[in-house]
Amino acid sequence: MDRLIHFAGRIVADEGFSVHPAKTRVMRAHRRQHLAGLVVNTRPQAARADFDDLKALLFNCVRFGPESQNRDGRPHFREYVYGRIAWVAESNESRKRSLHALADRVDWAG
Repeated sequence: MDRLIHFAGRIVADEGFSVHPAKTRVMRAHRRQHLAGLVVNTRPQAARADFDDLKALLFNCVRFGPESQNRDGRPHFREYVYGRIAWVAESNESRKRSLHALADRVDWAG
């Protein structure tokens, strides 16, 4: 394990970068591998929990209105939600369709 980290660190240094030792770990195949907020085991995509949380937020926006879900008082809540949709949906077309279908049902005008 230490040899792997050592050799990877040498490659990174040869490319002109540096490794932050506290942020370096080996993530085996049977564990969730995450990098920069994405799960990267098979292909990069947002974590299932992020997708589920966003889907729940949109569902509650449909049922109770978007103002009921804007708990942080964001002045541009619709844009914030569509930004989260774009981030979660960037790497998964079926999640994108599902989230946009829910967002299209929200009465944003209130």
